[in-house]
Amino acid sequence: MSDDEQLPNEPKSPLAEFRAWARQSSEAQKILRELPGIASSFRAGSPGYYGRFGLDNEHVLALVVAHDAEAVEHYLLGASVRRLLADRDQPEVVRWLAESDSYFDVYVWRRLRVPACVAAGVVAGRQEVREMFGEGWPGRWRAGHEADDESARPVLAATEGELLRELWTRLTVAALVAWMSPGRGRGLHETAARRRLETFADEHPEVWAESMPWLLVACQDFSGVLDSLLVLKVALGDRTFREAVELATEHPHRAVRTAAEGVLVRAGGADESDPERSLIEAAAAVLDRNRGRVDAFPRPLSVPAHTWLSDRSLEELMHDGAALALAGFREIVRDQGATEEDALTARLLERLEREFSKIDTELVLVAPQAAGGPEISLAQRPVRKADERTIGADVGLVVDVDLPSRMRVRLGELVQVKKSTRLHGVAGTTDSWRIETRQLSALLDHSPTAVYWLIQQTGDVLCVPAKLLHAIVEGRDKPGSSSLTVRYSEVRHAAIGLGQYLRDLVVGLWVGSCGEPTLGVASGANDRIRPMRVLDLRVRVRDEQG
Repeated sequence: MSDDEQLPNEPKSPLAEFRAWARQSSEAQKILRELPGIASSFRAGSPGYYGRFGLDNEHVLALVVAHDAEAVEHYLLGASVRRLLADRDQPEVVRWLAESDSYFDVYVWRRLRVPACVAAGVVAGRQEVREMFGEGWPGRWRAGHEADDESARPVLAATEGELLRELWTRLTVAALVAWMSPGRGRGLHETAARRRLETFADEHPEVWAESMPWLLVACQDFSGVLDSLLVLKVALGDRTFREAVELATEHPHRAVRTAAEGVLVRAGGADESDPERSLIEAAAAVLDRNRGRVDAFPRPLSVPAHTWLSDRSLEELMHDGAALALAGFREIVRDQGATEEDALTARLLERLEREFSKIDTELVLVAPQAAGGPEISLAQRPVRKADERTIGADVGLVVDVDLPSRMRVRLGELVQVKKSTRLHGVAGTTDSWRIETRQLSALLDHSPTAVYWLIQQTGDVLCVPAKLLHAIVEGRDKPGSSSLTVRYSEVRHAAIGLGQYLRDLVVGLWVGSCGEPTLGVASGANDRIRPMRVLDLRVRVRDEQG
């Protein structure tokens, strides 16, 4: 049907009216002759209609849309590549339609139904995210999004297609929530947004198919989530999705064609030339359907980390917490180095407790809604001092990991603390430590992986395996000696820092024992043998109240 022919209930084309006028006006005839050229400029991405005629730009636009709506949509698609869903400023499709609506009647809006619904959905989605985050809305996003309210009102009022608008609202919400918190773990908002998007794909495939070119363009704006969903739908044999993607391979816009071809290649099965890539794509598509498996702590698909925690940021917080505790402890040793080892040990544990308490606070600040995320706590408590003579343990380390359906373990470890002889007033240029042989043997009897924390004159702490000290003592071949001095040069290669010890070996579950003899002593539950102090370190999953 030509633009001059109208169905009885259809709005009349502005082009038909203009042609009627052109029969009496040479200027109008000139404009009609120019319309194909103007449409071509739209397809080339540089519309050149401004100032070329005596008519308002919007009036010319209405004629161009009536003449070749696909050319206008082609231009809007190109302007939306990489800056549609998560654009900090107002997306071009929203701005352009809002500024060009003066002469757009019902007929024109219907010809631009899909881009208009895309624009309306993007605006609605941005407004929803503003409501979600309230005052937490990042300032760098706020200006462009607040401009939506007034300028996009004509677009919202004119569009027809409730389901199509809803699709793009959900897409925008999912993309924005993901972009606003990169690398911080998936919170409740993002989990819910993705689930709503997947449900909409299952329930309304025809709506997705109608705007498939726009969806393929938006893939570049969505961190792999949208393209994985499209690949999965096609791979699982959804006929509506496959036909829409196949049709898009013939689209005039290159960005649409290549994206469609990529979806079909990924969904077409294993690529014999690159089987590893095919496996990655298949895994990504399946796991994106069940984000709970990926998001659950510990995270099996995260970048390899130091420990089973599988979270480098969390591990760094632990390591940094120990470093900050040592920084404060150095000042204490500098001012009170002559204090008894028991008092220095208590101060060191207090510093560790204080710094580790900030870890969970930092995690809550980073992801306040992330139920199911990790929760780390460390607390120290004293035990009767007289019991140390029985075993010689200054500190009992107790690690308690409780991750429902994932991991559950409780283990104990024993630590002996010794300060440098230089802090005892012994002259010398290097650190050394006096080790009591009977105490060392008793420690190893209760825990083969027991450790010594050796305090240097500077306040730094070296963590050395008790087995190494036992080997040094045995190498001296002085069986009758009640104590021996171990020099810095004998332990410096094997010693590790306190942060590495707590993170990699203790929390990493390399040391300690789940057996009752060791755990009972370390926790202070053994009535006969107890350490002087107990350091409890717990790893939990944050509950819904976070």
